[in-house]
Amino acid sequence: MYWTLRQAQGGLLGTAASWLAAPTVSISRMRGFEFILLPGIVHAPPSAMLRERTPLACPSIKKVLLLLLREFIMEKCLGCEIVSGNINTPGGILYEDEYWTVTHSTASNGAPLKGMLILQPKRHCTHLADLKLEEVENFGLILHNTCKAMDAILHPMKTYACSVGETVKHVHFMIIPRMDGMPIGAELLKQILEEQKWVCSFEEAADVAIKIHGKLDSLLYGLNDKETRIVKDGYSNG
Repeated sequence: MYWTLRQAQGGLLGTAASWLAAPTVSISRMRGFEFILLPGIVHAPPSAMLRERTPLACPSIKKVLLLLLREFIMEKCLGCEIVSGNINTPGGILYEDEYWTVTHSTASNGAPLKGMLILQPKRHCTHLADLKLEEVENFGLILHNTCKAMDAILHPMKTYACSVGETVKHVHFMIIPRMDGMPIGAELLKQILEEQKWVCSFEEAADVAIKIHGKLDSLLYGLNDKETRIVKDGYSNG
């Protein structure tokens, strides 16, 4: 038994695989694609530089199909989608320079917590240790001023800044205002991320985000000359 695949909407995935005229044995669906098991062999595409019909047991054919699975079926990176503007966030971009962005957190049902911000690099990176020197150079200053702006608008009991990167692999820092009456530490994170206890509407989040944006703007333009050289040029276009 050998594998081939096509999109559920019909047609081939480019010219990466084609199948012989043979009855379909079974079909299973996964994220909009059909995996079709055919008795026989898979015909490798010319672009793969494999001119003859070759059984799928051939490692090169397996490699082609694995690359297809990775490229077409793997979920898109949420961080990259936000950075590229494909996903709208409440209040839009609050800060942007050559390397970093700050946005309000977002979810399908609004936002996980009013005032919860996301600081993340523009470049797709999944490990903190892989950040480049130029990316970390002004990270602390951005984080500092973002927290100051949040404190000025929301007056939280405590401001958390943490990075986990397990569900969304793209490196990001959650900047979380712990308001009066909220639990502390891990329990608050559980309520926000798992139980969705503090969800607010997109409009509520946008209202707070716009206010934080305004305060952040005033903080950045009030920096001394040395600090301004680090961040102002990139932010002025944000």
